[in-house]
Amino acid sequence: MAVPAQQRSTERVVVLLQPQEKKRLERLARKERVSSAEIVRRSLAAYAEPVPEIDSKTIGEMNATLDKMLANIRSTRNHVQQNLAKIEEMRSSKR
Repeated sequence: MAVPAQQRSTERVVVLLQPQEKKRLERLARKERVSSAEIVRRSLAAYAEPVPEIDSKTIGEMNATLDKMLANIRSTRNHVQQNLAKIEEMRSSKR
């Protein structure tokens, strides 16, 4: 029987995990019907893809969008506070 290429030359690595991490790893391995080591190998493979470089123009656009979003959040909070004050005023006048 032929040995898979990834098992021909391997090294042992000890990885310390918290109990909940170990349980999650074991759950994933059972779900995928592979070993825990295979889940770790797949996780490492996910990092093999290079992260594209983000240019300064894109960063500037992202920052501008974030600034607009934050301004919208502030505005929404102000509207909510105003509406809550009106509701409280209406409740007080009914008493």
